[in-house]
Amino acid sequence: MQTTKLTLSANPRLIQEAKRLAKQGNTSVSALFARYIESLSRGRDEDMANLSPITRKALGMVRLPKVRSYKRILEDSLLDKYGFRK
Repeated sequence: MQTTKLTLSANPRLIQEAKRLAKQGNTSVSALFARYIESLSRGRDEDMANLSPITRKALGMVRLPKVRSYKRILEDSLLDKYGFRK
């Protein structure tokens, strides 16, 4: 497989950890990175395949405000519907 050089910047501690993991796995940091990206991509593709067509179509349609997390919005909605508000 043909490869292209990629330069990344990271915290020195993270770089040392990547080198340690690569050495422990008897591989290179480049190969470690490539396997990680492939696993993320494969997982996302599998997740998408398990979604219903309607759900896949609806993904990305809603933009939530950045000032509140989606968990907080969901929590507030559930409290409004089922909980008690003073």
